[in-house]
Amino acid sequence: MHFSFLSCLFKRFIRLCDDCEHSKRDIAESNYVIHEVHCRRNIVLCEQCHEPVPRSDLETHVKDVHAPVNCELCGSAVERNSVEQHKVSCFSL
Repeated sequence: MHFSFLSCLFKRFIRLCDDCEHSKRDIAESNYVIHEVHCRRNIVLCEQCHEPVPRSDLETHVKDVHAPVNCELCGSAVERNSVEQHKVSCFSL
């Protein structure tokens, strides 16, 4: 009984919401058109990480997140956002 209630709610939610391909958010059907217009104009997906970024901040995002930096331990060039994870692999060598 409980499962069918949740299933019904889920189906209703799906009908009322749709995924925005720009912001990757569920948007109520009643707001979808206006939201999509806003996103197409103001949001882009980063080509490298596929995350939504304000169009005006894309250059800064790429510099802050994806710029190559050298690992202090091994000297390899790694994306800025992956340095800490990379250092863990350097320690395990």
